[in-house]
Amino acid sequence: MTPEQRAHLDALQGYPEGGEPGWRARYEPLIARVIERERPDDPRLSVVIVAWRSAEFVVECIDHVLAQRGLGEDELEVVLVDNGGLESVHDAISERVHLQLRMVDNVGLSIARNAGAAWSRGPILAFIDDDGLIAPDYCARGLAYFDDPAVAAIRSKIVAKEHPIFTTLAGHYDRGPVAVEDCLVTEGSMLTRRDLYIRLGGFAESLYGHEGIDLTFRAKRDDPDARVLYVPDVIMAHDYCDGWPKFFKKNFRYSGIDERVAARDPELEVFMERYFARQFDRDPLPTPQRIARLGLLAVRGALRWGAKARASIDR
Repeated sequence: MTPEQRAHLDALQGYPEGGEPGWRARYEPLIARVIERERPDDPRLSVVIVAWRSAEFVVECIDHVLAQRGLGEDELEVVLVDNGGLESVHDAISERVHLQLRMVDNVGLSIARNAGAAWSRGPILAFIDDDGLIAPDYCARGLAYFDDPAVAAIRSKIVAKEHPIFTTLAGHYDRGPVAVEDCLVTEGSMLTRRDLYIRLGGFAESLYGHEGIDLTFRAKRDDPDARVLYVPDVIMAHDYCDGWPKFFKKNFRYSGIDERVAARDPELEVFMERYFARQFDRDPLPTPQRIARLGLLAVRGALRWGAKARASIDR
């Protein structure tokens, strides 16, 4: 990344504006190469995958997207935003996806997702984590919800892929057996109307954490009757953590995130307070997992208490 590109990236602290042309102009300086392969002209759905240092699992993620049932070959577009570290699988990716945006470096998740949206063609966008594996009917079931014009966006149910114990920490992954109003708290497993996403300004460029809540807040402010749903029949397999190193990394990264995001806007703070006060159903955990979750919560609570205590001393 050149000094000019770094300065441009550092200046992106808000929301893109100006519709698709404005978005593209905003992000073009951060794109090293655009690679197209037999793109469908009029897809029903564009799946956007942002990948960074994920060579060992991103191809499997893409293959699960390509294996979707219930959509014709020209109805699904696969967009891969390459944030770096994928050199060993460039050829495999090029054989699979319709569009690659190779960024000049890791530009961050929200900016990369916004760029993928700007270059996509489908009226519905699906954002998929590069380490998530979607069920074979994920896209078809997700698209069906948009037959209701009031539905602005949906988020999926998520089940553990390989690490069920650590994934018990993600209480937001499962809201129970029926569709309910929710926030987009699984940003890496969600679908939204592209025109709405563009109009609202997409994900906040400076946020890493709660960007989906911020997007939901803006969607509801734009149209109080807009529906944002958790849907239990659209399913991804994904691990919240795959071990202790990621557990500690996530705890450090998200410590204090509620307060930092709420401070952006007094109305957003009220929205978040009401949201976090809600109680959701979830499928009951087996007893060993329930006990393990209590232990993990205790460790996380102790770490957060320690972080607050240190911050208080520093002040």
